[in-house]
Amino acid sequence: MIKMAGECSHENTGVNQIALFSEVSKFHGHVCPGLTYRDYGKQAFTFICRGGGKAVRFVLKSEFNIENLDPELSEFCPRVMSGTATEAETLDFGTQMNCVSEYMREMPAEEIFDIKHVNVEIPRKARIFNSVKCSKCGEMFAESRARMENGEIFCTSCYEEYTRGW
Repeated sequence: MIKMAGECSHENTGVNQIALFSEVSKFHGHVCPGLTYRDYGKQAFTFICRGGGKAVRFVLKSEFNIENLDPELSEFCPRVMSGTATEAETLDFGTQMNCVSEYMREMPAEEIFDIKHVNVEIPRKARIFNSVKCSKCGEMFAESRARMENGEIFCTSCYEEYTRGW
């Protein structure tokens, strides 16, 4: 297996799909190569071979649209995403999305993405931080994300909840 570092540029299910197809896991960097996440709001993914310094960039084609693969999806999608769809519509949408996903897995990548070799700087390996326990929820999290208030340690989500309404 070639050790690769992936760079993903979008907070979306695309991250999960790329991780699945490339066998790269953001959450298990100790088992397989890590996924460097950079939120630029793009459907763009750069894969870097750490050993050889080669890189390939996949950018979703602007003309690629899931609704073109199944026009009925464009009818359901706004209602499902806004939470106004009926239970039957939501189930139908899920079934149709599964079919579209299966079809897309069989498509040549070149039909979905613009693909090119690129020169990039190899990201340095991730720094591993100690884990600390949140005073509120009790969950462990990276020390670098800790928030302190009155001598207590809070994770980001609990700290934001704690400071709301002031």
